This record gives sequence, C-alpha cells and structure tokens, in this order.
Amino acid sequence: MTGWRTRGACLPMDPDVFFSDGPARREAKQACASCPVIVPCTFDALRVSGIGYQAGMSGAERDRVRRWDRQQRARIAREAS
Repeated sequence: MTGWRTRGACLPMDPDVFFSDGPARREAKQACASCPVIVPCTFDALRVSGIGYQAGMSGAERDRVRRWDRQQRARIAREAS
C-alpha cells in the first residue's frame, strides 16, 4: 500500500467498523472527520461503487453525491450548447 492510503485515520482500525451500524458507524464517522487524507479518499470513494462507510459517507450518501454531480454536469453541458 502506497500513497495517501498509508496516512488514513482508518488504517489502524478494524475494517468491520466501516461495515457496521450503530456505535461502530459513529466510530468510523469520527475517524473520517479527523482524517488528514479525506480529500483523496473522497475522490476514490466517489469513483468506485461499493458498500460500507468511506470518506465520511455511507453508500447511499455517495450515490446521492454522484447523482447530484451528473445533474450538474448535464446542466452545464446544456448551458454551454
């Protein structure tokens, strides 16, 4: 593992935390909130589909961000033509 992934706040954590609900989910959210590499993690999380909690977002939240991005890109394309 190289690059930004080696500096993530989640690195020493149990990976199951990112696929859990309740208190474990809050632990994951806290780790993401203080993570020094949240920006590249967010780009990675939005690039690939997946389950679990990543970049401070659930899978459903990432889907909403992707949908919003597609809508904005379509609006910009319409305005440019």
